[in-house]
Amino acid sequence: MKNIYLYLLAFLISSNFSSCSPVHDASANTENNEKIKDSLKVIANFEPITDFTEKPDTNKITFAFTGDLMCHGSQYKAVFEGNDTYNFVPVFEGVKPFLSAADVMIGNLETVLAGKGKNYKSYPQFNTPNAYIDALKDAGFDMIVTVNNHTYDQGKAGVLRTLDELDKRNFEGVLGSYRTKEELENKIKVFEKNDIKYSILAYTQFSNINLRSSESHLFELIDTTKVAQDIQKARTKGAEIVLIHYHWGSEYKPEPNSYQKMITDKTIELGADVIIGGHPHVLQPLKKYKSKGNATLDSGIVAYSMGNFYSGQRKRYRHNGAIVWLEMEKVTRKDPKDATKKTSKIVLKNVAHLPTWVYYGKAGNPSKNEYRIYPAQNDSIPFSPFLSLDTLDFISKSSRNLLNQSRKDSDKALRMYNVDSKHLFLDKDGQLDSSVTQDGIHLDASGYLIWKKELQKYI
Repeated sequence: MKNIYLYLLAFLISSNFSSCSPVHDASANTENNEKIKDSLKVIANFEPITDFTEKPDTNKITFAFTGDLMCHGSQYKAVFEGNDTYNFVPVFEGVKPFLSAADVMIGNLETVLAGKGKNYKSYPQFNTPNAYIDALKDAGFDMIVTVNNHTYDQGKAGVLRTLDELDKRNFEGVLGSYRTKEELENKIKVFEKNDIKYSILAYTQFSNINLRSSESHLFELIDTTKVAQDIQKARTKGAEIVLIHYHWGSEYKPEPNSYQKMITDKTIELGADVIIGGHPHVLQPLKKYKSKGNATLDSGIVAYSMGNFYSGQRKRYRHNGAIVWLEMEKVTRKDPKDATKKTSKIVLKNVAHLPTWVYYGKAGNPSKNEYRIYPAQNDSIPFSPFLSLDTLDFISKSSRNLLNQSRKDSDKALRMYNVDSKHLFLDKDGQLDSSVTQDGIHLDASGYLIWKKELQKYI
């Protein structure tokens, strides 16, 4: 292409000079110089064509998910403001930028909204104020999974009212429990974001209270035969990505048990692209796998347990959580065998996580203790331009030590099976910053730490 411009320039110059003599006619020289300048202006305004082939369309989507969203008695008492008013919004403010930045943010609601008439309750049969899901909506959750061992804590009435209240808040998806047999039969939903279609299917290994046979449609236990049928239905309806959410495993165990591994292997064979787990209340490893069956991704990933994202449990490992991000890229181009058709391929481009920690102590209100979720960072590993430890001066030195320990524990747990999950860092525009190293340090092109300098711009 560069040669074309040179040939054109040579032609214009030669044609301008061929009609006169530069030696004997000075006025002609001036006139020709002006013509050359005009010719150069024309050339400069040409738009270069560097590639005559049609470029493929590229779309990206980020799925993010957290651990269990619990609500123990100490949690709702901490946000009580009097006159049956509860405010959970401050709980999530420290991580809201990360939650709201994802294209699809998924959370597991491990409680019930049965209404104040049944009294609010803690473990073992939860009942939580409606204000809880108001805060989840405000924080940026898009998809709420409702099936787990506590779904039936307040019986059928609790299941139905929970669904009604979630629907009133207009979450993009409420997944895993159903009002009627007809809802169950038609449960497969295909969502679309950034020209990528996906389904999320949810099941539980157990229920703390056995379902009555007449109410067996309210939610489903894990049954791989049924899972196989559901994955196929989702594909038939056009789902390009199928995510499975399982509530399973053994509580407080750092690694998946034999049941989780067996179900994972079977689900991979059935063609799932991503498997997300909850229930153990501690983080368990991420693991990549070679996809099988009719899966779209060449390489899928399983998160065996996402731990507790928000709970009243205070023992080590149980107040740790994470937000895991999966960035996928879809490339669509013309079919080389048939120019009238197009082919697409979706790949898992990046895996990243933000270790989180549930703080309990004095925060916004000096007169009482509160629960707050914060990135599990320290002075050398900050994850966001939205806050740093400098802004959290109310956190004591001993609590900061716990926070730092939480980060180390979470990183070790998630990376136990050698998955290269980078720390999640958001830039000032709320976008995933790919220049973050595995250790979470934000580097410029020369490799220098620039976080502290940048931080001052955003706080």
